Amino acid sequence: MNRFGLTSAMHSPSTVVSLRSMEASGGVRDHKLLQSTLARPRQLYAYGAKVDMAALAAAYTFGIVRDGNKRTGFVLAVLFLEINDHNLVATEKAAAHAVLSLAAGAIDESAFAAWIRQNASRR
Repeated sequence: MNRFGLTSAMHSPSTVVSLRSMEASGGVRDHKLLQSTLARPRQLYAYGAKVDMAALAAAYTFGIVRDGNKRTGFVLAVLFLEINDHNLVATEKAAAHAVLSLAAGAIDESAFAAWIRQNASRR
């Protein structure tokens, strides 16, 4: 597994655009909460019993989406998968539906991870 690449991920063009739109809509409400959210996948990887790329990508998405930033959460998940040699192959419509379902509480983090497993492929 590659490093989590968070520093480089945060500087990718798509993430920068998402973060800027997040700032334009009121910014990061709680920087410590954001740091905690971004650290959670590392903790899962270090201490989780059975953690795969989908679970880690879902952890990134869940934490950010839970704070009301659906687009940014999704971009971080896709970026994490790409850094680790995976592609999300879902249609845009299916991805939007999954993220909106996660945001609405219709599915939980583990269900979103299952969705990622079904819709991601290794390069």
